[in-house]
Amino acid sequence: LILVTHDEYILSAYDESQSLWIPDGEQPLRKKGNGHSIHVSDFLTDVCGRLALPDEMQVSDDFPIVECAIPIFEARFPGCQALFAFDNASSHATFEPQSWWKTAKDMQNIFW
Repeated sequence: LILVTHDEYILSAYDESQSLWIPDGEQPLRKKGNGHSIHVSDFLTDVCGRLALPDEMQVSDDFPIVECAIPIFEARFPGCQALFAFDNASSHATFEPQSWWKTAKDMQNIFW
C-alpha cells in the first residue's frame, strides 16, 4: 500500500526573494503588484517523490498524463495499491466547484 497525497499551492508571478545582490545605496527595481496567480497541483509519494512516469516510459495518446493519477500510479507501481489522501481545507472553498478535483472525479467510481 503506497500513500499518495495531493498537494497544491498558489504563487504569484512576481514572488521573489527578500534578499538581493545589488550595489550599496541602490534601490531594487521591483514590479508593482503580485502578477498573475499560478496554481500548482501535484500528487506526491514517499517512494518516488512527485508521482510521474519514469523517463523511459513514453506518453501516448491512449495515456494522457494530465487526465488522471490512477493510470500513472498503475504504470509506475504495477501490482501495488494506492491510498489517495486529499486535503479538505476550508480555503479550498474559494475555488469553483470541481475546478481542481478533476482527478478526484475520475476516482469517484472506485471509492463512492
